[in-house]
Amino acid sequence: MAESLFSITSRENQYVKLAASLKTSKGREQNGCFLLEGLHLAEEAIHTAWPLRYALIDANLAGHPRLLTILQYLSGQHIPIYTLPPALFQQTADTQHSQGLLLIVDLPPAAQALPRKADFLLLTDRLADPGNLGTIMRTAWAAGAQGLLLTPGCADPYSPKVTRASMGAVLRLPLLRFAEETEMLNLLKQRGLALYAACADGASRYDQTPLTQPLVWLFGAEASGLSAFWRENATQSVYLPMANGAESLNVASAAAVLLYATAAQRGFPKIPPVA
Repeated sequence: MAESLFSITSRENQYVKLAASLKTSKGREQNGCFLLEGLHLAEEAIHTAWPLRYALIDANLAGHPRLLTILQYLSGQHIPIYTLPPALFQQTADTQHSQGLLLIVDLPPAAQALPRKADFLLLTDRLADPGNLGTIMRTAWAAGAQGLLLTPGCADPYSPKVTRASMGAVLRLPLLRFAEETEMLNLLKQRGLALYAACADGASRYDQTPLTQPLVWLFGAEASGLSAFWRENATQSVYLPMANGAESLNVASAAAVLLYATAAQRGFPKIPPVA
């Protein structure tokens, strides 16, 4: 495999500069790709057969057994692999304690469609915190949700912080972003999906609400909750009971309860194991 490794020593190198630019939304949009950092995300990209461009690795960690397995796969697929001195790699990486691997992969097509016959979706409304968004994506995939819709103002699902928090769900859960909320609402109505708004002042308690019909869960921004647009267009509002004095749950925590409550009522349909 040594013949497939190429050394880079300058921060002005085009591949290093491109990888560094992917920490920003502008860089991702201009180049049509995003950054996966770490061994787990690289393994997920391989398992999902995600389109790969090239890899950057810390030269000092090239012999790590788990990393070596990934590099052998990349070499077999003729994906370019570039080694960087530790200092340069750390400057390029997004984390302080990196596992020594950056994988540059293609963004999905801008125009995507809802999965056919999808009847368990979620929508995030202006959810700005990358950690919360990534955690919700991870939970949604685990609970068997079939897609996530993101309104304008949400964190970029392909930012490094979101991809890490998603633990690979970003590569498995269909993601749809719309410029116009009315267009998004019309699509959901055309599909016959009920809109369930997660609200602290909701009308129905979550464990007393039927959740087997085709539905979309609506989760709002961390501080302000759902916008008036989505509250007004919701089919039903649902709340989580809390102990006296508790004001609210973190949105990712609330989403976990509601998504799994939905999965429980549906009998936890079996999800095919990862190959």
